[in-house]
Amino acid sequence: MQAIVARQSGGPEVLELAEVDRPTPGPGQLLIKVAAAGVNFIDTYQRGACTRSRFPSRLARKPLGL
Repeated sequence: MQAIVARQSGGPEVLELAEVDRPTPGPGQLLIKVAAAGVNFIDTYQRGACTRSRFPSRLARKPLGL
């Protein structure tokens, strides 16, 4: 699957589209197909090092459709 990944802090230039492993759901969980995801201010704070983020980090964790 593909995800937007930041491997270091910085501006929009540090974002890249990357192939990542598909997560495996655990007991009582399910995996959904996301058609689109929203980016909000917490994503920009994490990417810009305003928080103690660990890198690499995936952004846009708000699913918009199945």
